[in-house]
Amino acid sequence: GAVISPDNKMVIWSKRRAVKEKDRFVSDLYLTRLNIEKDEKFKTIRLTNADESDFGAFFSPDSETIYFRSSRDKGNKLWSLSIYGGEPQKVHEFKNGISNTQWQNDSILLFASNDGKTLYEQELKKKKDNVVVVEDEEHWTISKIYAFDVKKKKIKRLTNNDFPINSYAVSKDGKYLAYATTQSRHYSSDANPKPKYYLHNLESGTRTQILADVHSPYSFQFTEDNKGFYFASSLTNNPKWDGAGIGQVHYYDLASKTHQKINLNWDWGMEGGFRVLENDLLVSLANGTTRKWAYYAKNEGWRKKDLDFGEKTEHLSE
Repeated sequence: GAVISPDNKMVIWSKRRAVKEKDRFVSDLYLTRLNIEKDEKFKTIRLTNADESDFGAFFSPDSETIYFRSSRDKGNKLWSLSIYGGEPQKVHEFKNGISNTQWQNDSILLFASNDGKTLYEQELKKKKDNVVVVEDEEHWTISKIYAFDVKKKKIKRLTNNDFPINSYAVSKDGKYLAYATTQSRHYSSDANPKPKYYLHNLESGTRTQILADVHSPYSFQFTEDNKGFYFASSLTNNPKWDGAGIGQVHYYDLASKTHQKINLNWDWGMEGGFRVLENDLLVSLANGTTRKWAYYAKNEGWRKKDLDFGEKTEHLSE
């Protein structure tokens, strides 16, 4: 779970250890400072040391505060810790849970959650019924996107979708959300019906369905200039069942509301994902039993540039 700070000077990460008394593993948080070296190693500081797991850490936009979740208090609280030291502080308790956090701006934190238990679920709990219902789409918990103001400690729901959001990304200027919704509880078993994809303008509140002509898009990543976003898909000869395929990368232009496939100039396609660097692409390419990385500059028409890491060239993954 390593995360680099926005100022590129630190890395926050977690490491598991065994707690014999409780017969389980827990995770502690560590901070590595990339601007401080000792004995030819970057300075690493252990931040937490409890009998509970601390995880999901990320930095504030100014890189001075670390936020994280913990298994203490049922895992529904967000905690903060200054990079300069001190005890962890409780930020807020999210009764319906919090996951997939992303910053919209310097003070607004987006997260995925739900509206809480329905009246049906509350009544069911009173009856203490231990029956497990499989694929109960009528009483499906619908995950949505919410905004949390870390200064005012207020929560606002941003989306009102009828089906659960399974992934999303927010643009750098905080204006757009791109997200996918799962249409069926049995999708993981038979890959049908396919998810639907939306572009949500957070300023106007309008939502537009997009990418209906693309097979199973995923991994939305906005560019630094806020003009569009990249996403991946899989080219397969049997798209109905989401079988094995060749990884592809596309670019969606926000102004024209059109998308295009990036020519990776590589027959085997992408394998292992991609990363947006400002407006350009760093892509992991399939290379038989290994992988290799290539760089594609947007202002050069995404011309391919192979990256050379010596003997490690075909053995790197992010």
